[in-house]
Amino acid sequence: MKLHSTTSAPSEYAKNPLTKTARAYVWSRYRKGGEKWLEGILAIPAMTWTPEAYSNLALGLLSSPELWKRVEQWGEEADKLYWKNVEIRGDVRKHWPKVLDKWKEVTRPWSSLELLARIVDERHVDTMSKKPSAEQVMNILDQALGSDESVEPLRQKGQMLSHYVERIFLFLDTQHVDPERMGRLEWGWLRVLEYTKRGAKVLPKQVTSSAKVFVELLKVVFRAEGEPQNKTMSEDERRIAKQASRLLRDIHTVPGYVASGAGEVVDSSALREWVIEARNLARDAGLLEVCDSQIGQILACAPSSLDGSWPCVEVRDLIEEIQIPGLENGIQVGKYNQRGVIFRGRGGKQEWDLAKQYRELAEKVRNRWPRTAGILDALAKGYENEARQWDQQAKWDEYE
Repeated sequence: MKLHSTTSAPSEYAKNPLTKTARAYVWSRYRKGGEKWLEGILAIPAMTWTPEAYSNLALGLLSSPELWKRVEQWGEEADKLYWKNVEIRGDVRKHWPKVLDKWKEVTRPWSSLELLARIVDERHVDTMSKKPSAEQVMNILDQALGSDESVEPLRQKGQMLSHYVERIFLFLDTQHVDPERMGRLEWGWLRVLEYTKRGAKVLPKQVTSSAKVFVELLKVVFRAEGEPQNKTMSEDERRIAKQASRLLRDIHTVPGYVASGAGEVVDSSALREWVIEARNLARDAGLLEVCDSQIGQILACAPSSLDGSWPCVEVRDLIEEIQIPGLENGIQVGKYNQRGVIFRGRGGKQEWDLAKQYRELAEKVRNRWPRTAGILDALAKGYENEARQWDQQAKWDEYE
């Protein structure tokens, strides 16, 4: 758009909203002419100043408390249109409460999230005279989740959303938020948090501290015994199931785990009680088999003992006590999956090294914990088989 004269009627102002080119034009004219130019535009006899026209004119000017006051004087509808479309740039540390209040009125939680991320940046938060409250921040997170726009399309627009959300959650980590409230927020934002270094902190702890929560997740993800495998799921049910599955994969500590100054400690009583309760609840729900496997995969995250043996004594004692093959197999699966993506060398040297490691671990525990040694032997045997396959592949490659 190009305006040829400051005295001609700018009918383009009636369109909502102005293009970036038009806003740049308005700003360039205002920088040259100042308030005199603005007053001249407003006084044009041929111009019909509708709420849309007022809003568009304001959108081309620099955001400031003075402008916001003027827009309010132009009427409620013009004020609403302006705040629905304005983009706030520059230093907002002094005026952010006004902006957040206005965006709340016109339902712009996603814009509020971006602004919050800038406000709570650790480089600025200690120098601000006024800081957002944890409740204010959590309310905006809730509003964004409840808005018409979903998280997934926004995440796909760019990685900045993950950056903003992580920064906001890191701020909440310093605010002593009720764990239950934080857990609900992490559940809502799990699809975004999984792309951040912070990830979900509170939710996994809630799962490993409550057997009931753990089994509720199993009910969402897996079919109960006797339940039709081809049962149709709604789109919402599929989304929740995927999210619950992500959460189960994000558990990296065992029930009863406590990190202290003295090192990693596992409360054997808490661990045992959690496992027994989870199995009882899963049995009632027709999910005992899958429960045993999932418990085993969680136990694969157990720390080592001080002497370097693995898993820790508390987990080994539990394995010997309950003697559940499905759980033991789950430990093998979980431990194997922890290897993740690897960079291959020639042949199976990496696998031979792992096999040796697990054989040595098995020998450390064999006399007192034979079933645990059996798990470690099985892992060693699996890697030995893989090592032979890679060695054979290397020989084949020599002839090609």
